[in-house]
Amino acid sequence: MSETLTRATLLTAQQMAATGGYAAASRLLDGCDPTLDVLLLRAKMAAQQVLYQEAIAHWREVLKMSPENGEAQRGMALAQRLDGGKGSRFYLRANIFYALLLAAIVALLIALASLASCGGGHSEAASLRALAAEQKRQIETTRNLVASLTEAANRPGNRDAIDLRLDVPGASSRRDGSELVLTFAEGLFHRGIELRPEARQSLASLARQLEPLAGRVTVCVEGHTDDETIPAGAPYRDNAALALARGAVVVEQLRAAASLPVNMFSVRGLGEIAAPHPNDTAENRARNRTAVIRISKGHNQP
Repeated sequence: MSETLTRATLLTAQQMAATGGYAAASRLLDGCDPTLDVLLLRAKMAAQQVLYQEAIAHWREVLKMSPENGEAQRGMALAQRLDGGKGSRFYLRANIFYALLLAAIVALLIALASLASCGGGHSEAASLRALAAEQKRQIETTRNLVASLTEAANRPGNRDAIDLRLDVPGASSRRDGSELVLTFAEGLFHRGIELRPEARQSLASLARQLEPLAGRVTVCVEGHTDDETIPAGAPYRDNAALALARGAVVVEQLRAAASLPVNMFSVRGLGEIAAPHPNDTAENRARNRTAVIRISKGHNQP
C-alpha cells in the first residue's frame, strides 16, 4: 500500500473509531502495514473497548520501534494499571484519556496529509497536480473499501451480529459490526441529568423490548454532552463526569421501566468527544445532551 493510501486509510479508520465504529476501523487497518501510527491507533482502540491486554501488546510493539515514545509509555502504564482494577474509578479516567487521544490524532493526520501535498513554486505545479489526482484516486479506493467492509459486517450471515429489530420512538438504529447502535434524533436531557418527558417515553419503550432479552444481550450506554464548559461550582467537574452521570441515569430509567438486571449494562462517559452531532449550532448542542446505546450478544458476569 502506498504512503498516500496508508495515510488516507489511517485517517478514515481514525474518524470511524472516534465515533465508536471500532469493528469497521479494525478491518480497515488490516490492510495496512503495522507502522508506528497504525499500532498506536490499534492500541487506543483496544484500550477504549477495555481490551487492555490487547492494547498493552500493541503498545509494546510501538516501544520496540520507538523505545522513547512517551505516548506509548504512558498508555501502556495506564492500561497495565487499569487491567488490574476494572470497575474502579480508574476506568473513567482511562476512557477519557484514550478518547482524547483518538480525537487529537485526527488533527495530526489531517495536518500530515496537507503537508504532503504542499509544494514550493511554479516549477512543481505539475507534480502537485499529479499528487492531487493520485490522492483523489486513493481516497476513492479507501471509500469503496470502507463501504465493502461495512456491507460485509452487516450481512445476515455474520455469526456475531445481533439479530434484533427495535421500534423506539424518536430513535434510529444502525449496525456497527456485531453491535446494534441506537441513536436518538433529539437530546434526551434538558441540561444536567434531567430527562425530557419524550425521552422517558422512548426509554420506557426500549426497556419493554429489552426485557425478553435479559441474559442474552449486553447493553452499553454511552453518555454525551455538548462542548460547553462546565461552570465553576456545578455538581460535575467536567463534561466527561456529566456524560457518565447521564449514562447512569439512562440505565436507571431503563431498569425502572422493566425488569432488567444491573449486570446487563455498562456505562461510558465520553463527554463532548465523539458527539453524535457536530457542536456547531445551538440546536445540535441540544441534540448532543444525550446517550447512545450499543447492544450486543452475550451476557455480563454477575
